[in-house]
Amino acid sequence: MGMDLARGSGIDFFVNVDVWRQTLGLARCFGWKPSGTIAPELFDQFGDRYIEQGALLAEQWPSGYLINDWHRVTDADAEALAEALYRIVKALRGKAVTSEQHRLALAHMPEKLCPALPFGPRQRIGYADQVREIADYVAKGGFVIG
Repeated sequence: MGMDLARGSGIDFFVNVDVWRQTLGLARCFGWKPSGTIAPELFDQFGDRYIEQGALLAEQWPSGYLINDWHRVTDADAEALAEALYRIVKALRGKAVTSEQHRLALAHMPEKLCPALPFGPRQRIGYADQVREIADYVAKGGFVIG
């Protein structure tokens, strides 16, 4: 099970749901301040009434990142997320842990954020590679989560 990330038509990138959740949690510890997602665009397939229902949906949108309803992440939010993800990659590779908060986040990664994922020293390098791939994708700008 996972999250499909896309721009334009078609799915560009797939992320395991546990890795996505883990990564977003760490991104917050590394300075990302999520601005929230935008409700999915609804198409006028059934006339104006459908669009009115879509407008109501947009007003009530919970704007989270852990559901896959084809909601949109803005360019600015994607850029901020990418910056935090690149900081995580550096920290996981032992190049820079810039604060006590970052040290605690990395030290408690297995227990607090994603108990299903193993994180010994070798696994951290593998996870760093996954985070780098996600960062490279989101650094290109806004996307939808499906």
